[in-house]
Amino acid sequence: MVLLCNTSSHSLDSLCIHQSYLLLVFCFFRLITHTCRLCFAIPPVFRGSVFVTMLPEIDFISGTWLSFINNSGLSDRMIFVLGNTAIVYLLFWPINILLYFSYQYDFPGKKRFLIQPGLKPDPELVKKNIKENIVSHIFVVPLLSAGIYDIFVYFGMKMRQPLPSMPIILRDLAVAIFFADLLGYWLHRILHHKSIYKYVHKKHHEYKVNVGVASIYAHPVEEFFTNIVAVFGNMIMGSHVLVLWLWLSIRLVEAIFSHSGYHFLPYSLSFPFTGGDFHEYHHTHNVGNFGQFFTFWDWFHGTDKPYYEFLQSDKYCYYKETEKAVNKKVE
Repeated sequence: MVLLCNTSSHSLDSLCIHQSYLLLVFCFFRLITHTCRLCFAIPPVFRGSVFVTMLPEIDFISGTWLSFINNSGLSDRMIFVLGNTAIVYLLFWPINILLYFSYQYDFPGKKRFLIQPGLKPDPELVKKNIKENIVSHIFVVPLLSAGIYDIFVYFGMKMRQPLPSMPIILRDLAVAIFFADLLGYWLHRILHHKSIYKYVHKKHHEYKVNVGVASIYAHPVEEFFTNIVAVFGNMIMGSHVLVLWLWLSIRLVEAIFSHSGYHFLPYSLSFPFTGGDFHEYHHTHNVGNFGQFFTFWDWFHGTDKPYYEFLQSDKYCYYKETEKAVNKKVE
């Protein structure tokens, strides 16, 4: 009898501890939410001014959206799921199909943009990647969207309301970028910890030569947390669903081109952004360059030093040697 009582008491203590942790996490998220909304609130002096009035284009989009959602006959959850899934189908696959043809055929200046010309990833790896992407986009994306819908609603996501004013749209995008960049940097860096890397993130690093589809080639655990990090800013700000989808579109396109194997911007103009070359170095050397959108956090923590030392070294550098070879042909 004493043993049973002790066991029951221990179970209750454990339950209380777990509930306390959950309560702390909940309070933490609420604190972040209120802090962000307070810090990024539109000052009263600007409310109702020209600065925050709705542009005609936004007014048109807002009216079209309200007409659609009110006449669709679909639940808000279903619209949320279909919208998230549609973004993947309308952006990921068309862009990667175009990239596929760019890999197979020449186009003017192609060798100037390719980071590792003449090198291609393992065809079997790409096939495996595509099969997993198809399964993920058919099952995982809709199920994950349905699962996190209530969380977005709890934080105040707008769906059956008009679009907000332009400053609020820009504010929510800025908050989304900030948290995606900050949390994405630390998530990526944690995934490279020796106690975690071989179990989770190593899968993504099977690519030493990147192609667009590699942007969504990851362990399920990494894929889950990466998706949560990507939308964290919109979630805590209670963004309008159209603003959320705009940000998801931007983030997805950025991820695809960071893994495309191309670097389109001149190096002198690409410093603030991670870009293809910055991330390709991370895949070829498996060190530093953890940033997701901007290079700021790598610069701040010094994790970009190996990359810039490599740029300035006398070692054979894939893009420097390529540039010399291409320039000779042009001359």
